[in-house]
Amino acid sequence: MNILNAQVEWNRGLTNNPRLVVLAEGIPDHDALLFRKRDGLYFGELNGYVKFYCWSGGQQEGFGGDHRKISLIDGSEVTLMGPWSSRAGVMNGAGFQTCIDVALTGDHEVWRKGRGFSWGAITLAMGKKAAIMAGVHLARVDDDPEEIWAPSTHPNRVEKPAHVSGI
Repeated sequence: MNILNAQVEWNRGLTNNPRLVVLAEGIPDHDALLFRKRDGLYFGELNGYVKFYCWSGGQQEGFGGDHRKISLIDGSEVTLMGPWSSRAGVMNGAGFQTCIDVALTGDHEVWRKGRGFSWGAITLAMGKKAAIMAGVHLARVDDDPEEIWAPSTHPNRVEKPAHVSGI
């Protein structure tokens, strides 16, 4: 996967952390990923692109109950029945390769319009490349117990959005 462009969604006026918005080419197909499993968490990475699930067995209601067939690194396959998507901080805390949540697209028209991005995740190393393109740093969010990284104009801290009353 190659990062073609990146910018920051600052989320001013919201309580959300800033987020990288990324245009990439060569986003791997789901079937190309090999997943590692640890305590009900499934983590797949290929060329900086990351996909993960949380599934504890049986039919669950994530993704509307849809089934996701994945291949594990040991060569076996498993069908996750209604898995949940989870988030980068959970995967980082479980000891998988450090990754960050991003808004992601491989569609130049989506990039041009500035809407229609998909939720995605990329490795921290790929995120740092995207941050350079966006003219920012990635910094760890210190007040979060999970290992979460977000764009920042400062190399060592994330500017937290101002609290908005009434939310």
